[in-house]
Amino acid sequence: MPAATLHSWVQRGWVKKARQLTQPPKYWIIWADDNELERLRKQRQRSAPDILHQRWKGEDPTVAPDSEMTKTSP
Repeated sequence: MPAATLHSWVQRGWVKKARQLTQPPKYWIIWADDNELERLRKQRQRSAPDILHQRWKGEDPTVAPDSEMTKTSP
């Protein structure tokens, strides 16, 4: 995933575990498990019109984690 994409998502709060080092060079440290990586991949595959439409409707344009997206019946 391009660094610019990740940086943009960190700024928007879409990346859950990210911090920036305090001393130069101020690298970003981003942690993601397999589920989070899959969520970020899905987020990147979404089209810009879809994201803009969600924003227009007042919804959060991020992709929800699988546990929130799919409900399993007992």
